[in-house]
Amino acid sequence: MPTARRPAGGWLPVLVVALAGLALTLGVWHLVHEEDREGRRVRVEREVGQVVRDLQQRLAETDRLLRAVSALVSASDEVTLEDWEHFVGHLDFVHHLPAVRSVGMVQLVRPQDVQALTTRMRAAGASAFEVRPPPQAPPSTDAAAESHAPVVFLGPRTPLSRRLLGLDHLGEADLREALLRAVETGEPALSSAFVLPTAVNRPDKRSAAVLYLPLYRPGEWPRTPQDRSHALVGVAFAFLDVQQLLGTVVTHGNENLHFEVSDQRHDGGSSLMFRSDGPAYSPSTRVLHRIEHAGHAWLLSVTERPQLRPQGLTRLLMPQTRADGALAAGLLVTLLLCLLLATLQNQRRRALSLALRMRDAWQRSESRAAAVLECAPLAVITCDREGRVLQANPGSEHLLGCPAAALIGVPLASLQDAEGDGGQTPPSGQALTQDEVHEAVWRRRDGSTVPVMVAYAPLRGGDGSVDGLLAFAQDISERKRHEAFIRHLAHHDELTGLPNRTLLTQHAERALASARAQDRHAAVLLIDLDRFKQINDSLGHNAGDAVLCAVAMRLKHTVRSHDTVARLGGDEFVVLLDDLGSADEAEAVAGKLIAALAEPVLNSGRQLTVTPSIGVACSPHDGDDLPTLLRNADAAMYQAKGRGRNGYMLYTPQMHAASSERLTLEGELREALVAQALTLHYQPLVDIADGRIVGVEALLRWPHPRHGFVPPDRFIPIAEETGLIVPLGEWVLHQACTEMRSLRERTGRRLTLAVNLSPRQLRAPGLVDMIGHCLQATGWAAEDLELEITESMVIDNPDASIATMQRLRAMGIGFAIDDFGTGYSSLSYLSRFPLAKLKIDRSFVRGLPDNPSDVAIASSIIGLGHGLKLMVLAEGVETEPQAALLRRLGCDLGQGWLFNRPMPLEALVSRMGHALAA
Repeated sequence: MPTARRPAGGWLPVLVVALAGLALTLGVWHLVHEEDREGRRVRVEREVGQVVRDLQQRLAETDRLLRAVSALVSASDEVTLEDWEHFVGHLDFVHHLPAVRSVGMVQLVRPQDVQALTTRMRAAGASAFEVRPPPQAPPSTDAAAESHAPVVFLGPRTPLSRRLLGLDHLGEADLREALLRAVETGEPALSSAFVLPTAVNRPDKRSAAVLYLPLYRPGEWPRTPQDRSHALVGVAFAFLDVQQLLGTVVTHGNENLHFEVSDQRHDGGSSLMFRSDGPAYSPSTRVLHRIEHAGHAWLLSVTERPQLRPQGLTRLLMPQTRADGALAAGLLVTLLLCLLLATLQNQRRRALSLALRMRDAWQRSESRAAAVLECAPLAVITCDREGRVLQANPGSEHLLGCPAAALIGVPLASLQDAEGDGGQTPPSGQALTQDEVHEAVWRRRDGSTVPVMVAYAPLRGGDGSVDGLLAFAQDISERKRHEAFIRHLAHHDELTGLPNRTLLTQHAERALASARAQDRHAAVLLIDLDRFKQINDSLGHNAGDAVLCAVAMRLKHTVRSHDTVARLGGDEFVVLLDDLGSADEAEAVAGKLIAALAEPVLNSGRQLTVTPSIGVACSPHDGDDLPTLLRNADAAMYQAKGRGRNGYMLYTPQMHAASSERLTLEGELREALVAQALTLHYQPLVDIADGRIVGVEALLRWPHPRHGFVPPDRFIPIAEETGLIVPLGEWVLHQACTEMRSLRERTGRRLTLAVNLSPRQLRAPGLVDMIGHCLQATGWAAEDLELEITESMVIDNPDASIATMQRLRAMGIGFAIDDFGTGYSSLSYLSRFPLAKLKIDRSFVRGLPDNPSDVAIASSIIGLGHGLKLMVLAEGVETEPQAALLRRLGCDLGQGWLFNRPMPLEALVSRMGHALAA
């Protein structure tokens, strides 16, 4: 009796797939993790670079302060203590350089001249003047001819400053080297850091340093050490509170970073001057930067604060980073593939094993074979040499839905589905020489089909020849459903169920090939939802997901059944239209899509309105492959956004030039911001009754090196979309406050400064702190600052806007509604906003005084503003009749070319000077 051949083990392929999947997953995880870490390092370096620039700017401002003091010595043959204190007091450096505690001058004297200096200083009003520590007996050699450097001047004047007069800087080891270096080189010299005498016994020791600058007799600019020694009058110094300096610059806006600053001494040693609050952090992203100034160096060490993230299995179930997400996705896909392959191998092994066992049983005993056929859970069918059914067990009845007797004599091949893909034709008994396993689709008696896995085994007679075959069939419907589910996951968006980019690519290849063959057209419509980020930010991602699902359903219902609607990710959708006669049909579909999305989406009792911007590209003239069509549709979509959103644009070749110009302009704008190549112009705001200038509006200007002044309506939208508007707005506010304070000091006029605030700035979480720091750094009063916003900015998210505005109003800052009347207004919200002023848009002023509608609108806005206790300003006043009518209507303020055009700071200073003279 021949022995049944056992099937080989099937776990090796599963193990290979598992190992390959794990290896690939770990490789992807490592790459993404390294990219994230590199990104964090670059971000830390960028932030450290900003800190270094700020610190160097503060030190440079201290240099300029000493050079300003040197002007006092250069301008006068003799400077008294009272002159020094008066001059230093007027510099008012305590407000804009809080780290500079005092500014003074030391005078180099020989020991034998100390008594004469003491007598002269006491006679000048410093009654307690005394050189400390007391001078020793004069040396006998010339090498120590100048061995003392007592403080002779110190300001601003305080009780402590008078007591510090006479302190010998050459007697202090921490100061001697820097002082002598300044005298030797004639350049500023920064001393090593030392602990403030008042903080020696305190746990939080504060570090200090002294910056020296030599002073020479009026009109002399010595070049050699001998000339400098001969012309030297004294050495000016600025006493720096290093803890205050570093604490202000380093920790501003850098809460996620840990800083340590060490003093690098000339003898090779170092000492820690400053450390951020809290413990030190992991140095995995440590950045070191050496800061050199005035012949001395500080070493800045920065590490990133680690973020709290879930660990263990929670890290995979709730990934917080791209690397964790890639790891979780890779492990899930590997597990699914292993389960599928294991299922296939197990079913194959079971089918072959069962076929072999039952064939052996039949060959050993017909009676035993009959019993096996009766109890087998599979369909077991015996066929003759020609493949006709001789016998079928009860499992066959269950699988095919018909009595076993009805199968007798039926060709086995007739059981396969003839209309669909029935699988491989079953072998006949004559052709079968060894075991075979195939997948097939069999048709049941009721006409339905069932997928099966069939194992064939030859039946041999006593002489070994093949007399027939056994077929063992198993229902694999459940496995097919699992395979279909996995294929769906690989080709469809998980949230909306729409095709993803992979499936869209397959459909596009077929559609474009058909269009080429039939001389027809296909079109790609790229759809981006306008301001969708506001829904996620204000209502949460659950509301955003609900909106995306609703949009997907409306898009599918609007297009034809054979068209494709896909989601690329985020709020971007693509509609693929095939079999079009012309581009006009695609344009008509774009209009239908806009209409379909016009109706608000209801979510948790709230009506949410979303509008699309659509770019349309048609084959073959706009491209003959999907990447080209998508790229051109994207260019058209951005043109639609630039036209005001909620619309569509057909692609034209000129759009590529516009897109390229836009990218170039964005890069040049970033460079201009870093290089501070931007400037501000100011347009006066006048009292419309008497023409008196009461304020100015700061307007950003970009003088391009090749194209001249770039219009704001070209680069401001780019800055808003790319996020550059936030640092740009911060620069404008800081520069405007600085320049307006300069104007006030030069003209003595107190004006209100109006600065425009962008939507991104209003939504930024650090806006209030940024404005507070700016006012503190520039010394501009909050009561003299007015922020201009538009109606749509506050209506989009009124609760958050009101909270931010109230915090700023509590600081004393005023608000004005710009372009009032041109946007959507809610009077209930308007009454809740802490406003000080309404600005009538220039479109309503342009038609005055001849257009009755504009007269009525202007009168209504003025009445509304005064009713709400607000000042009213008219923009774009260009003619005297316009101004006269606005005076009669009671308008408070005016702005426009009739009064003044926007002008640079110096022109404004001149204009204010003429106004004062008049």
